[in-house]
Amino acid sequence: MDLDAGVSTNVETTGDSGPKDEQAAGIEVEYRPNRHSCGVDNSPSVIELRSVTGRQVGVLRADQPHDFESCRAAAGTGFGPVSPGNGRWTDRGLVEGAALCSVTDKGAVAMAVLEKVGENESAPTVTGKLVVWSKD
Repeated sequence: MDLDAGVSTNVETTGDSGPKDEQAAGIEVEYRPNRHSCGVDNSPSVIELRSVTGRQVGVLRADQPHDFESCRAAAGTGFGPVSPGNGRWTDRGLVEGAALCSVTDKGAVAMAVLEKVGENESAPTVTGKLVVWSKD
């Protein structure tokens, strides 16, 4: 997901390295198969939500203020890969009302609020709103 542009797109991957460089230029957060946990038929068996390497992304908990300062502070906390299922999203604070916060590649602060988390525990869909505070 490119948080500056507010778009989520499917991008072609290049094996373990993730999206092709030209496609990944503005991407801050990925939701894609983990290529290191492939099933028997070599198809990805685990989906992960994770920040793109080098991006500042963190979780703003649902009970915290959803404002610029809180989001900027949460972005600096880091966000490692997290797979859905077995309560892992919930344990990491990824529940309805929480937000993913990032300092984007353009220096803006973005807050993606999780308004609806789908019930498919192995690969939930997430919908919500995006707020971007411009660097300028």
